[in-house]
Amino acid sequence: MPFIAVLCCLGYIGTFFRLGSGAPDTIDKLGLKICTYNVGGFGKEASNYISQDILSELKNQHADIVCFQEYREHSGDINNTERYKEEFPYAAMGNKDMIIFSRFPITGSKNIQFEETNNSSMYADINVNGKMLRVFNVHMQTTGVNRTLYKAGKASAQGQKVESSKVLKAIYGNYMLDLMIRAGQANQVATEVRQSEYPVVLCGDFNDVPYSYVYNTLKGDLKDGFCDKGGGWMWTFRGKKAFRIDYIFYDKSIPGVSYYKKELTYSDHIPVFSKIDF
Repeated sequence: MPFIAVLCCLGYIGTFFRLGSGAPDTIDKLGLKICTYNVGGFGKEASNYISQDILSELKNQHADIVCFQEYREHSGDINNTERYKEEFPYAAMGNKDMIIFSRFPITGSKNIQFEETNNSSMYADINVNGKMLRVFNVHMQTTGVNRTLYKAGKASAQGQKVESSKVLKAIYGNYMLDLMIRAGQANQVATEVRQSEYPVVLCGDFNDVPYSYVYNTLKGDLKDGFCDKGGGWMWTFRGKKAFRIDYIFYDKSIPGVSYYKKELTYSDHIPVFSKIDF
């Protein structure tokens, strides 16, 4: 049985492990560098230190386009958007907690609102030295598992009897509901991608693994940057280092240059970087 299970997973191993170091590219390699990062509200701190530290790291990595999820515009009296515009002069804000920063002019953008959820998606059309690129930033429905475990733990701490079967049933119910919601969101974004008049980069927090319906639907005819130019063990969720749930995909017509993660501690996610020859 274990042997059969391993055989069934062989086709997916390359989506989270590949031979190679997965090290950052060198500066002499030309290309357009894109970053996706769920910043977790910058830790919801008011001092703005985390926001500044992340900005410094983006400078060090020579990022050109940055897609944030769970973004906070203000940290106390500090306007993060204005601060980031010192390095990235162009920005497109989503409906809720989404933003795309760019060193190149943003000529247009669109918010893609998901129904009955706090999650959303967006895209920005970016003029890169005369060539148009459409960059999608998505934040898909969460799994709901942590929320259910928190409620179960709170009930137990209050002396309520929490039976294992009921806890498991609640976790399974929440997971299946959010799975269906993510599937609908993925179909909605995939339709927008297919209708794009420009080459596409799609990135963000999918809240799902590489062997899921959501991954395959959003990937469509795009290239997974890690499968194209990555190396080593790819995980993006700090709570469980086995989980790869943040991605950067790009059009098949675009050659990849590099793909890597940076193990920062400012959020429960870590940022992913991809350089493309555009």
